[in-house]
Amino acid sequence: AIEAVALNQTVVFLVEGNADETHLRKIETLPLHTEDDWTAVLEEVLPAEELHEQKMKENLGLLERLKYEFGYGLFAGMKDPGHDRIREIYHRKLSTSRGLHILVALRRYRNKHGQWPGQLDDIKPLASTEVLVDPFNNGSFVYKLTEENFTLYSKGKNNIDENGKYEKGADDWPIWSPKTRKTKEKKVDAKQQ
Repeated sequence: AIEAVALNQTVVFLVEGNADETHLRKIETLPLHTEDDWTAVLEEVLPAEELHEQKMKENLGLLERLKYEFGYGLFAGMKDPGHDRIREIYHRKLSTSRGLHILVALRRYRNKHGQWPGQLDDIKPLASTEVLVDPFNNGSFVYKLTEENFTLYSKGKNNIDENGKYEKGADDWPIWSPKTRKTKEKKVDAKQQ
């Protein structure tokens, strides 16, 4: 969660700030994990998950324990043997890390050409092939120019373009969405008045 806050602030700086080449090189040195090694991560996470589950069971009464088993524990595990929720969170973070590298390449392009590129193919020489792959679905990230600048997002596990929305069944994972920021800023302004 702490890393996500720092990444989000860096994303805002890359798109809206005055990021020059010195900034871009420093951001590139951040130790961001971009390789998808879900199996190794799951092996590290499982012991902690098992300890948590054991502690939960020890501290629950009979009725609560039955609710837990059917909602989250053993029986829920039958529905979710691959730890899909943990995998989803892992891939969100991985998407954001890769997205940050894409944003560095986008910003580098803008600094050189005075405008955002028309498509992600324009930054292929500036970014590694690995970071251009959406870890949720092994496809490409979605990049679209907007009036202000652009939007960048993952199509999520279902690999359906839902216009960058992560709500009400839509599973796109936004990396940069200017509409979301403007909406939040308007709400803050309205509260202050």
